Amino acid sequence: MHTPEPRSRIAELRKAAGLTQLQLSQRVGVTETTIANWERGRGGLDWIVKLIRLCDALNCNLKDLIEDPATTAAPLLSLEEAQALMRPPAPTHPPAAETEAIAPPPPAPVAEPNALSLSEAQRLMGSPAPEPAPEATQQQPRSIG
Repeated sequence: MHTPEPRSRIAELRKAAGLTQLQLSQRVGVTETTIANWERGRGGLDWIVKLIRLCDALNCNLKDLIEDPATTAAPLLSLEEAQALMRPPAPTHPPAAETEAIAPPPPAPVAEPNALSLSEAQRLMGSPAPEPAPEATQQQPRSIG
């Protein structure tokens, strides 16, 4: 028993949709010649048959075989989800009032002209001043006479 060859129904479906080969080619993103070849059963018909068998084996439809962002509809949102997306994000840093309350550190002290040295401060407080280094001592000149 001879099994009939599959035949293309593309031309039939295109005409039922009210499209020309050019219009269909523009929608699909192929040339008009490619559409004509598909309609005549040249080039791609055996590939279509294999895809149909693949879908039958996987119990899915052709659109399930690929994920195409251009044809995938965005999921619908509930009213609450849409409102949540429209709210401004919560601040991630403290409010300006809190940051302004923090004062910068005071400037380093500058020596005043009337400042005391360590030895002068110790002498005034009654603490013994450190002994001067030997090379810093000066010998008193001796008088001859």
